[in-house]
This record gives sequence, C-alpha cells and structure tokens, in this order.
Amino acid sequence: MTTFARRGAMPHHHVPEPKETPPVVHRLRLELNRTVRRRVTEAVDAVCVAFEDELTHLVAPSVEANDTYEFFYDCCSRLAQFIDNNMDTTPGFLQQMDRLIFACHSGASGSALHSVMTKNLRIRRRDGGVKEMERDDVKVESVVAGEGEQPGGTE
Repeated sequence: MTTFARRGAMPHHHVPEPKETPPVVHRLRLELNRTVRRRVTEAVDAVCVAFEDELTHLVAPSVEANDTYEFFYDCCSRLAQFIDNNMDTTPGFLQQMDRLIFACHSGASGSALHSVMTKNLRIRRRDGGVKEMERDDVKVESVVAGEGEQPGGTE
C-alpha cells in the first residue's frame, strides 16, 4: 500500500504555490539587472580607458612593431604592469604573467597553459568597498584551463 506524506508535514520541504509577481517587484528586478550589467560595463570601460591614457603617456615600445617576441612581450608586459600598478593582485602576479606571455606567444595549448601557471591569479579593483571588490574579483586560472580540464594550483 502506497502512503503519501501529508501536505505541510515537513515544513522545510514546503514548495510555495506559484503566484503572480507584483509589477513593482518585476520592475525592480529589471532595473537591478540593468544596473548590474551597466556597472560591469562601466568598470571594464574605465580600466580600458585608463590603460589607453596610460599608453598615450608612455614612450613608444622599445622594439619595432612586427611579430617578434620582444614586441609581443613588451606590449603584454605593459598591460600586466598596468594591472599590477592599478589593481590588487595576488603575490607573484608579474612572474606568473611572464610565464603566461611566453606560453601564449609559443602557441601553447590549453593544457600546456594550465601547466605553466603554478598559482591561481586573482585581480581586484582597488577603489570601492569590500562588497564591490568581491563582486569585481577576477579569477584568472579558470580562463587558462583547457576544455574539460579542472583548474588547479595553489594560491
């Protein structure tokens, strides 16, 4: 004989009846979603504009613009240095970026890039409160891992 649990017998498993969302809540949800997207876009734009400004004030790259490793390294290391100077980064950030720059220029695969990174990298915006910094946290190692691989390493 099949028995069924009484409705409400287990309050922690209660599934509320679907109800219509009030228009005020719906509008609030839409506005919050727009605001979050706008803030992320503004943060990315601000970093890019600041980096552009930084580049215009710097001297030209020390090597001619061609496909040499020196030119590639110079450009990438400038970006890494800019990030290190203007954001909170994990210890050893620049050394890890040097490894990554070399591996990328060499055409390394996802698994090779993953093995080059010996530490997880994190970067955070310096301005703003703790909540804003947590939201803007970027974990680099998850981007570096190849398809189907699990990121690893120590922080």
